[in-house]
Amino acid sequence: MHDISMLWASHSVFDALFNLNQFIYMNTNNNESKNLSSDPTLQKGNSCEGPFSNPNTETIGEQRVRTSFNVGDNTDVDKIKKACAELINLCESLKDKDPRLCAIAQTKLEESAMWAVKLATA
Repeated sequence: MHDISMLWASHSVFDALFNLNQFIYMNTNNNESKNLSSDPTLQKGNSCEGPFSNPNTETIGEQRVRTSFNVGDNTDVDKIKKACAELINLCESLKDKDPRLCAIAQTKLEESAMWAVKLATA
């Protein structure tokens, strides 16, 4: 039982830090006078992609599973992340039906992507 509670605590801390990082990033960029969407170096497909790529050029699914982050350049990891990102995007398009169910489904898809990536890199 202790191991499960430690895992849950570390997962919650990770989520909190990630959310804080996104909040800071979004607020920092909103206060800049430069329009980030017009900056060609921040467009999707350019060399700036990575774990800190511009969220304005990625779909919500790509942001959630971090499709641009694949340190080992593993093709299975790419396939897993792309598939999960597509499902998250589909849920986002259905969000008006029930936002709570959408949030739960998206969270579970993020978690399944994490476990599948762990499997692919084992």
